[in-house]
Amino acid sequence: MPELLQPSSNIWRTERADEFAIIIDADNYFAATRAAMTSAQKSIFLVGWDFDASITLGRPGEQYDGPSHVGDFLLWLTRKNPELEIRLLLWNPGFLSSWAKVANLPYLLRWKFHRQITVLLDGNHPVGSSHHQKILVIDDAIAFCGGIDVSAGRWDTRQHLDNDPLRKRPNGTSYGPWHDASSLCSGPAAKALGDLCRARWKLAGGEQLAPVNCQRDLSSVEGAISFGSVILGISRTTPAFADQESVSEIERLYVDMIMSAERTIYAESQYFASF
Repeated sequence: MPELLQPSSNIWRTERADEFAIIIDADNYFAATRAAMTSAQKSIFLVGWDFDASITLGRPGEQYDGPSHVGDFLLWLTRKNPELEIRLLLWNPGFLSSWAKVANLPYLLRWKFHRQITVLLDGNHPVGSSHHQKILVIDDAIAFCGGIDVSAGRWDTRQHLDNDPLRKRPNGTSYGPWHDASSLCSGPAAKALGDLCRARWKLAGGEQLAPVNCQRDLSSVEGAISFGSVILGISRTTPAFADQESVSEIERLYVDMIMSAERTIYAESQYFASF
């Protein structure tokens, strides 16, 4: 239903994805993001609500090319490719800042003075609100966007076993099953998500960044549900803050989709709330 997508109303813009797929649960998601970042040529842009440098980016206990923990993995990528630039944009919740996490502290000085890694904390939001985007863009050619943070307590398999011995936080404590999903796209849609990351970066106090021009082939992703080449609509939510106007494209799109339904509505969410 292309007529459902209305720029300046319920979407920011439409772009073609050369490939679009859904990735369910962090077992497949972490493996896919690790593989994509390993082959990065020029740029890795990670936007997150939360981040934990000590987690395993992949299935715990497996052997990988490079360090298993994501903090060491990012440093390894820069040593492997001196031309690679890595940027992390994380939500800044004041005194609960990701910078203050004990797990992240060993990496802070190395990132702070690292030529190829830059971290910004985004506090450009009203008190009591948060930035909740989870986006990973690689070379402006491959992008992941969805609900999974690169953080502790997210990894799980599709089985969601009650007592999976691999499902542990970095400190060794276990946690319950965790279900979540993300998406993967390539081509112009991935570049559009790169543009979104660059706009967030600038608003957070970073420099104006130029797009990356890099040709990439998308490798197959285990467990991904592929839709092939499609036109994607990209929607945002932005609070009114300072001289920034509010944007409610996601809410508008949800309402428009529900109102246009003819036979079936399926909704899956961690939270349902009524205000």
